[in-house]
Amino acid sequence: MQNAVNNLIYNTLTAERRVVLPTVGTLQLCHLPASMSGSRVVPPCCVVEFSSSTSGRTIVDVIAQSASISMEDAEDIYRRWLDRSRNGDDVVIEGVGTLRHKSFTTDSALLAALNPEGDKPLRLRRRRSKLPWLILLVVLLLGVAAGAYLYLSKEGNAEPTTHLTTPTETLTEPIEVAEPANSVEVVDESVDVPTVPTEPTETVVEIPAPEEVAADNLPWTERDDLRHWVVVGSYSTEQNAKRAMRDIIAKNEDVTCDIFKLGSMYAVAAFASSDHAECEEFVRSHRKEFKQAWIHTPKRFK
Repeated sequence: MQNAVNNLIYNTLTAERRVVLPTVGTLQLCHLPASMSGSRVVPPCCVVEFSSSTSGRTIVDVIAQSASISMEDAEDIYRRWLDRSRNGDDVVIEGVGTLRHKSFTTDSALLAALNPEGDKPLRLRRRRSKLPWLILLVVLLLGVAAGAYLYLSKEGNAEPTTHLTTPTETLTEPIEVAEPANSVEVVDESVDVPTVPTEPTETVVEIPAPEEVAADNLPWTERDDLRHWVVVGSYSTEQNAKRAMRDIIAKNEDVTCDIFKLGSMYAVAAFASSDHAECEEFVRSHRKEFKQAWIHTPKRFK
C-alpha cells in the first residue's frame, strides 16, 4: 500500500503538476528561470515546491478513482499511509522527496527526470577576441602593398639601357696603297665587343590566400563545427519562429540567427559555436536581450 500511494503521488504530480495532501499541504511543479551567480550561470530547471494551501484535487480523490473504492475507504488508506510516512516532524515520500518544516527537498531521481539536460551551474570563460590578429593582418597587407607600389614606381622612372655598338664602315671603292719592301700585310678585323645587359631583380610578393568561407553559408544544423547552440525561444510554427528571428536581428545588429526543429517546436538560436564556453559567454553578455536563453547540444555531439 505504501509504495502504491507513493506512485500515485509521483504520477499525479508529473501529469497534473499539482497534488494536494490533506492536513499537510500542496506539492506543485515550478519552473525556475536561469540566473547568474558570480561567474556561474545556473540553467533553468523544474523543482517541486510546497505550499500550505490545500485547495484543489486531493490524493484521496486520486486513490478513490484509481482503485474504484469509496471516499471513506480512500481516506482510511491515506491516513494509514501518512502515519507510516511520518518520521518525527518530517514526511518522507519515497521517489518524490522529503517535507521538513514546510521546506520540501525534491528526490534526486525525480529531479533528473524533470531536468534531463541537467541543472549544474556553468562557469563562464572570457571569449578571446580575434580583433588584434585582424589588425595585424591588415597592417601586413598594407605594408606589402606599399612596398610593391614603391618598387613599381621606381622601375617606371628608370632610364632605358642603351646598348652601343661600333659602326663598321663599308668601302664602296678600293683604295690603292703603295706597298713598301718587306711590308707587312695588315688585316683590318672588326671586333665585336659583347654587351651584357643588366636585368632588374624581380621581387616576389606572396599575399596569403583568403580563407574559404563556403561552410559559413550552410545552415547551422548541417555544420559539424557548431556543436552548441544558444536557444532564445521556441515556437509552435515555423512562421512564428521566422518572425521572431527577424525581430531579433532588427534589434541586435551583431546577432546572427538560425532556426532548427526541436521536437515538435521550432527553436530560434541566436548563437552557435564549437566551444561550450563561448556559448556561456554569449548567454552572460546578452542576458538583458534574451532572459530565457539556454544552451542546447544535439545528441550527436554528446
